Amino acid sequence: MTIEGQEEMSNENQEKKAPPKQFLRDGKVVIRLDVPIVAHDKQVEELVLRKPTSAEARAVGVLPYRLNDSNTPDINVPAACQYISKCAAIPPSSVDQLDVSDLNAVCWAVVSFFLSPGSPTSGS
Repeated sequence: MTIEGQEEMSNENQEKKAPPKQFLRDGKVVIRLDVPIVAHDKQVEELVLRKPTSAEARAVGVLPYRLNDSNTPDINVPAACQYISKCAAIPPSSVDQLDVSDLNAVCWAVVSFFLSPGSPTSGS
């Protein structure tokens, strides 16, 4: 194959970009999972997260992150997993099935709800 042919293939690959892993739909965060999980006896290929309510935050008892010495957030994974279960309406056993790369993406999505001011909660 010539260099020109390689450039054409490269341009074609750039045009066929994969869909985003995370996007908004109806005010909720949707995350496409790299590895599907099972929840409520159904295969789940994407999680739809709504913003947690203040009552849910009070019930969990801690935020899904801590501020480190640099004043940047570090994920509190056990707390974030509780929020994932509540906000995606899946059982904790399904949260436990998440691939670590998916878990990381979903945890950061949960943290973003707490760091983004002014968006409506699911109870409003």
